Amino acid sequence: MASRPGFHSVFLGILFVSAVMVDGLVLGFVEPAGTRLLYGLLLLLPIMWPVVWLTGHLGLMAKVRETVTDPSRRRQFFKLRAITVQLLEDVKRLNWLAFDAKRAVRREEDITEELAAIKRRMHEFVDQMPAAAGFSEPPPEQRSGH
Repeated sequence: MASRPGFHSVFLGILFVSAVMVDGLVLGFVEPAGTRLLYGLLLLLPIMWPVVWLTGHLGLMAKVRETVTDPSRRRQFFKLRAITVQLLEDVKRLNWLAFDAKRAVRREEDITEELAAIKRRMHEFVDQMPAAAGFSEPPPEQRSGH
C-alpha cells in the first residue's frame, strides 16, 4: 500500500502549482515590462522552494554527488584525449591563419608554409588515433605523481 503524502508535501505541491499558474497569468497579462519582470522573479521563489525541497527529500542531490564523485566515471582514454586536444589546437591555429590571411598581416608564403605544416601534423594525429583508442592508463607524468 502506498503511503499518503504528508501535509508538507501537499502544501508544497499546492504552492508550486498555484505559483506556476499565477506566474503564467502575470507573464501573460501584466503590461509594463519592468513590473512583469519583477513579479515573475518574485514568483520564482515559491516555484523553486518545492523543487529544492523535493530534491533533498528524495535524495536526488546525494545521487548526483555520488555520480559525480564515482571514480569509474572519471575521464579515461588519456592517449586518445591528448591527441584530440592537439588536433583541436591545430584547428584553432588554422582559424587564426585564415583570419591573418584575410587581414593580410602576414606574408602569403609564411601562411602557406604554416598551413602545410599544420595539415601534415593533423594527418599524423588522425593516423595515431586508432592505435591510441581504448587505452585508459594515465600518461607517465600523472602516474609518477607529478
